[in-house]
Parts: sequence; structure tokens; C-alpha cells
Amino acid sequence: MEYFEFVLILHLMIKLLGITNDLSQCFMLQKINEIRENDCEDLFEEVNTFCLLYHIVIPNMEDTITVRGRSRVMVDSW
Repeated sequence: MEYFEFVLILHLMIKLLGITNDLSQCFMLQKINEIRENDCEDLFEEVNTFCLLYHIVIPNMEDTITVRGRSRVMVDSW
């Protein structure tokens, strides 16, 4: 760590990895949005096929669910 070249390369790598991380997060959000907009039916079909193969109970998405327990009330401490 006592040489300029080493410190320069280290800082360059930090900047490049930061850019790569930003691009990766952007790409991931884009892919998630694409799945949400276009491939939901395909995703559900894939999950249903998997569940049937491994004998996992598939819930009826049309059923209503009764919420049990009490709702949490936030108390202002001011």
C-alpha cells in the first residue's frame, strides 16, 4: 500500500465496482418490472407446475382471507 500505482488501482476498482453495483441494481429493477408487466401468468404457471410435481398445496387465489389477531396501533411517544 506504499506505492502510488497500487493505491490508484485500488481506487479505480472501488469506482468500477460502485458503477457495476448501480448498473446491477438498475438491471434487476428493470427485470422485476418486466416480469410484473409481462410474465406474471408464466410465473404462476411455473409455480403451479412445481407445486403439483412436489405435492404442495396450491391455495385458491379467489378465496378471501380472514385476518386474525389485533392490528398494531402505533402510539406516538411525543
